[in-house]
Amino acid sequence: MFNTIFDDVEDVLVVNKSKFIVKLYHIKDEENVNFLLDKLRKEHYKANHHVYAYILENDLYKCSDDGEPSKTAGLPALNILRTSNLENVLVVIIRYFGGIKLGTGGLTRAYSEATKKAVNNANILNAYKKELIGYEFEYSFLGKIQNFINSDASYIIKEIIYLDKIKVLIYCDEDLIDNLSKKIIDITSNNVKISYIDKFILYFDKNKKIIKEEKYEH
Repeated sequence: MFNTIFDDVEDVLVVNKSKFIVKLYHIKDEENVNFLLDKLRKEHYKANHHVYAYILENDLYKCSDDGEPSKTAGLPALNILRTSNLENVLVVIIRYFGGIKLGTGGLTRAYSEATKKAVNNANILNAYKKELIGYEFEYSFLGKIQNFINSDASYIIKEIIYLDKIKVLIYCDEDLIDNLSKKIIDITSNNVKISYIDKFILYFDKNKKIIKEEKYEH
C-alpha cells in the first residue's frame, strides 16, 4: 500500500517578495514527468527556477535544484513527499525571485513549506496493487463463494456476470492468489474455470470506497 493524490493541486507561497508557485501532480511514469515539466517551463518562461521532485513505484525518484544552491530546493521537496508516504507524485515549485536573498536555510524552509502546503491541500488516496482474477462456475456455488469472499477483506468482488454459468471477477493480492483459487476449487469440487486477467492499482478514499482503478505494467 502507498499514498498518492487524486486531483492536481496548485498553491502559492510568498517569502520575502519571492513567489513560489507549487504544483502537485499524480503521475504514471517519467514520460509523464517530462511532459509536465516542458509544459510548465513554457508557461512560466520568465521564472527564475523550476525546482522539482518526484517518486514513482519501485523506489524510482529524482529531484532537481534547477540552479538553486545544492540540496536547498529539490531534496527538501523530495523529503516531504517521502515523509508523506507518497508515490506516483510529482511536485514542481516555480520561483519568481523577489530581489531579497533567502540564504540556504531560508531556501530549504521555503521549498519545504511550499511542498507541505500543497500536500496538506491534496486529496490523498490509499493505493493498493491487486491482481484481477476471473472464476467461472455453476450457479449453485455462488452463495458459498460470496460468503467466503465477503468474510475476508483481502478480496474484493469487482463484478458478477450472469451467463450460462456465473463468472465472478475478484481483486486479490498477488501473494494470496493461490489461497483464493484453492478455496474456490474446494467449494466447487474443482468445477471451476480460472482466468488471470490483469494487474491493477486500486485507489480508495478515506471511506474505503474504490474511486479509481488503473492498470499497471507487469
